[in-house]
Amino acid sequence: IVYKTIKIDNTTREYAFYLPKEHTQKMPLVVILHGGGGTIEGTLGLNGRHSPHKLWLDLADDQNIALLIPQAANGPDGKPHWNDCRANAKVTPNVDDVKFINTAIDSMLKSYDIDSNRIYIYGISNGGLMTFRMLSETPDRFAAAAAIIASFPANSKCSSAPSKPIPIMLVNGTADPLIHYEGGYIGQNTTQYGSTVPVDSTLHFWLKLNQCDTVPHTEKIDKTTDDNCYIEEYFYKSNIGADVLFLKVVGGGHTTPSISEHYSKAWLAVVGNQDYDIETVYELWDFFQDKTRKAN
Repeated sequence: IVYKTIKIDNTTREYAFYLPKEHTQKMPLVVILHGGGGTIEGTLGLNGRHSPHKLWLDLADDQNIALLIPQAANGPDGKPHWNDCRANAKVTPNVDDVKFINTAIDSMLKSYDIDSNRIYIYGISNGGLMTFRMLSETPDRFAAAAAIIASFPANSKCSSAPSKPIPIMLVNGTADPLIHYEGGYIGQNTTQYGSTVPVDSTLHFWLKLNQCDTVPHTEKIDKTTDDNCYIEEYFYKSNIGADVLFLKVVGGGHTTPSISEHYSKAWLAVVGNQDYDIETVYELWDFFQDKTRKAN
């Protein structure tokens, strides 16, 4: 892992990147946006804690993938948050994260043999909302995207929603105590994190924009019995090459599903159930890997 700092509008910002040990030909780039209050170290499991997203490090070596992990700036509460489009969130830092993330991507393109037609972005929670903002403001950059345990803001300060179709994968838990499946204020008995629309509204937005079939291919995944949840997979074929994959984690909380990386019981008491039926990182790469950026 290599750490870098860059100046964006007089603010010093930090990001990390990882290159596969033996990169030979042009590498795809996966941009990973951590959740609110999160860090590069926590997301990649470098702090000794379990994180499903750490599996990218081995996958990068195995599949010749470059990784870019930007660090969010601290908000008024002293914790890192992305400046996504939530107008009614009180914790958002006043920084230009779109500019920051794109500058970090540009730096990677300039310095390393990255395939500019195979840049993928995904985020977790607040990082998922930031992913939506990136798709609104710089849609031509990415070949595919994903948002995990996120939904569109109910009260947006951004001038536009995404308008360019892009293949996208969504993962949401029906029993998420923070970003509620049915929408509303994020968290419990608090308004400081703003509000989101119901997950179904976010899904239907993408199905319409991406001109998808209304009838999906469905599959139920329930390999383990000790996680109190299971996955309903909905694959919506697009008529214009912008497929939508929706993983509905029935009974799942504000967590990333993983077979090998299980959160602590103390953490699950706060965020709800974690599904142990799939390895999310592998599912993400499976969805991303054959997608290339479409020319305008």
